[in-house]
This record gives sequence, structure tokens and C-alpha cells, in this order.
Amino acid sequence: MRLATWIVGAGLLALSVSVSAGEFNNECSWGLANDKHVKTDCKVYAVREDGKTYCFSNDKAMEAFMKDVPVNMKKAKEVFGRA
Repeated sequence: MRLATWIVGAGLLALSVSVSAGEFNNECSWGLANDKHVKTDCKVYAVREDGKTYCFSNDKAMEAFMKDVPVNMKKAKEVFGRA
């Protein structure tokens, strides 16, 4: 299975510009992967090669999510789907 390519932007690297249309209604993807609903301003985000943007509450959350994207993405989708 091929892992998706991610283009990562965060804080100053993204010039602190928020993304207005992140997946999961701009909730933190790492939070969702841990069964928590955390709304973000999407200043920390990652964009998959398919153009979908995933928001994170902070750099550490994004870093943790990226350690196992397939597992974390599956969990995040399941939790978001229950809302």
C-alpha cells in the first residue's frame, strides 16, 4: 500500500494564514484520532497530494499524527463520523 504524500505547513512556515476549508470541519485530526473533538483555526495543517487539507491544534499534534497516518486517519474518520 502506498502512503499519501503530504505537504506540511504550520505557523510561520505558512505565514500564519489559516485554511478556511479543512477536512473534519476544521477539527484537529490528531484529537479525532484520540476520540476528542477539538476545533482549530487551521493555522497548523497538512495537505495531502489529493488536495485535502487536515488541521491540527498545534505542531506537536501534527507530528504525532504523522507517525502513523493510516491508523490515525482511520480513527479520525471513525470518530468524526459518530458526531
